[in-house]
This record gives sequence, structure tokens and C-alpha cells, in this order.
Amino acid sequence: MQDEELYKPPNATLGNSELDIHGLYSPGQIGVAAFIGGPIAGSWLLASNFASLGKRDAKTKTVIAGIVLTACVIALSLYLPDDFPALVFPFVYTVVFFQLAGKLQGYDVRQFIDDGGKRFSHWRVLGISVVSIVIFMLVVVALVLLVPAAFEG
Repeated sequence: MQDEELYKPPNATLGNSELDIHGLYSPGQIGVAAFIGGPIAGSWLLASNFASLGKRDAKTKTVIAGIVLTACVIALSLYLPDDFPALVFPFVYTVVFFQLAGKLQGYDVRQFIDDGGKRFSHWRVLGISVVSIVIFMLVVVALVLLVPAAFEG
């Protein structure tokens, strides 16, 4: 009887075992998503990590911040001169999202991966980025159709 217990696995819980986490996004993936897909993609992945980590309040705040940031980017772009460098916005929010993800979630993501958890694939990040570009373009087209005076030269 005692030999049987010798080979029995211990009853231990890993760091995030009480949460049903299928994967998390790394800060680098969040930064890339923000660069490709804009603030919608960056906030989507950041909020997804918060939800997976059980931080519902932070998830809600991240979604709201992503919507506000997207609205600010659209509004600000209306008032910039035509010769303004196009890569300034993507560069700025890529750095912001990468830094935020590292600061707010970096430890949890590293701990999750160290405990045997998986990071979501880069293809998934690319897919979410493309979907967010489509959403962004639909919002811009809707604004152009609803408020054409705002978009006139």
C-alpha cells in the first residue's frame, strides 16, 4: 500500500490553476498587435489577458481606454496637417501598449509561462489585428458618411 502512494503525484495547485486560462499574450505580442491593428487590437489583447487572469475591473477599464484612445486618434488625425508623418501614431501607441503590458501584466505572464502555461500564437495576434483594422475602417467610413463636413479639406 505504501509503495502505491510513493508513485502517486502530489496534490499541489499551480499558480493560476484555479483560473481556466488557455493562453496569454506577451507584452511583445500586444505591442505588435497595437502597431498592426491600432489601439483596438492592443486594448483587445490587454483586456483579454486581464479577463484570463481574473481581473475583471481592469478588463473593463482597458476596453473603455481602448475606445477612448481610438476616438482620440481619429479626432486628432482630423486636425493634423497633410504632411504629418503617418507612422507617428502607430509608433507612439505601440510603445505605450508594450510598456503598459510589461508593467501591468509582465510578471503574471512570465509566471504563467513558467508554470507551464502557453502563450497564444502569433497567427492569432495577426488575425485579431486584421479584424481590428476592419473595425477601425468601418468606424472611419461610418463617420465619413455621417459627418462628411468633418473630413473635408
